[in-house]
Amino acid sequence: MRDRRPFAKSDLLLQRAEPMQYTPESFGKFVVAEYQAWRPIVKASGARID
Repeated sequence: MRDRRPFAKSDLLLQRAEPMQYTPESFGKFVVAEYQAWRPIVKASGARID
């Protein structure tokens, strides 16, 4: 799959973000892993969404 914008990769790199390619399944696993990793930290901090 090609970038829809020719500068998408360079835009991400300027933000210190690393472009990655995921299948829907691997992205789903990534999201679940991130949620599980950050949930206890956010909960312990007492942070709330207003």
